[in-house]
Amino acid sequence: MLFFTGAVWALGRKGRLDFNDGLVLVGLFLFWQCFHVFEVLKQNVRQGRSALGWMLPVNLALLAVGAYGIYISTNWLVKWSRIFTPVSSARNIWAG
Repeated sequence: MLFFTGAVWALGRKGRLDFNDGLVLVGLFLFWQCFHVFEVLKQNVRQGRSALGWMLPVNLALLAVGAYGIYISTNWLVKWSRIFTPVSSARNIWAG
């Protein structure tokens, strides 16, 4: 958590995150996931278990559904934030 928080902070020092910053964060996340999958496979081989279980396709399908849900909800939040301006926004507070 601290590593990814630090990465977001370092990439966002210019005041915003752009598409390339997002690609860097996705790449870091995928590298982290590959590292953990490798560790699980290595542990399974040491214990004499099957390298890939029968639940893998189910887990990947659930992961895809969850990722799509996050994509849809984030898209909705972005659209909603462009339409709705809260009464307590900084612009309204400082306007007097």
